[in-house]
Amino acid sequence: MNPLHDLKVPPETAIRLIAERIEAAQLLRDCTSPPGYYDVVGWCSKTWPVVDSVFGANSMEADEIRLIGLPACSCTLPGPVQETLNIYCSKLQEYIDRIRADA
Repeated sequence: MNPLHDLKVPPETAIRLIAERIEAAQLLRDCTSPPGYYDVVGWCSKTWPVVDSVFGANSMEADEIRLIGLPACSCTLPGPVQETLNIYCSKLQEYIDRIRADA
């Protein structure tokens, strides 16, 4: 991760913004049984800009989060979609943990 001084927002704001995306994923899991492909696409379209705003669009974190990607098509069974959402949330939690450790 970039050193703390490379954050584009204060650490408290960064943690809050990232935590909000994790919470949104949890709501998606709770409200949609199971979340569909396009549910996750919508979640990603809001999550990627948050990571950009926290770390910068050209950061390693922005690249990492986009490399997770999505299953190849909307016809994918729910398991891979749910697993992809879990991977995203794990990565976001890792970012929060690193920000806290650096603070």
